Amino acid sequence: MAGEVELCGQDIEGYLRRYGYLRTEPDVMTQPHVGRKGSRQYVGSRRGQVKKKRANRGALKLAIRDLQQFAEIKKTGKLDLETRDLLSRKRCPHSDPVPMVTTRSNVHDTYLQPGGTIRKWGRVDLTYRINSYPGENRLLAGEVDETIARAFQVWADVTPLTFRSVKKKPDIDIEFARGKHGNCRLHFDGSGNTLAHAYFPGEGLLGDVHFDAAERWTIRFNHLKGPTCLS
Repeated sequence: MAGEVELCGQDIEGYLRRYGYLRTEPDVMTQPHVGRKGSRQYVGSRRGQVKKKRANRGALKLAIRDLQQFAEIKKTGKLDLETRDLLSRKRCPHSDPVPMVTTRSNVHDTYLQPGGTIRKWGRVDLTYRINSYPGENRLLAGEVDETIARAFQVWADVTPLTFRSVKKKPDIDIEFARGKHGNCRLHFDGSGNTLAHAYFPGEGLLGDVHFDAAERWTIRFNHLKGPTCLS
């Protein structure tokens, strides 16, 4: 059908597993080769091979619908043009969060990470520090400071959390970096694909936010010029 790709393709299945929409299945060990040599039956010397277990068509359709629901696009369960466009966009490397219904009376400072483990901040008054800036992108430090503060305010407006900029011992360290950076286990891939990554709440590296400095960051949204720090 025009506008669609093969539903059972490895590319889409790998994407859905990586970002938490399909469960990772254990590999299957195949049996050693059995055949005939001359008139005598024998078991070949080849060992069993590891075979990736594929998801069935129904599971893939449900996973695609979940992805479409999370992205707020039409839920078709198919790889239509809108979904293919979504798959081609730059994104962070972490699994997408499980949707959670929250109200002002709920505890909003909790987060669900892949695997279902809940992590939360031990307090609601949080601090942050911007350690580096995307200098070659010609963004002024003050512009970045203001934009990051606005992004935190989006959270503060709908949760009990507050955010304050400090110079020492922050809860959240923010930096623009390239490739392998600091003691982070995730590496940036240059312009395109991964934009940023963030760690779940906790001590040390946990809670920190890293942006790929190789991207051409902007302050106001413009998909032709580059991603915005606020989004």
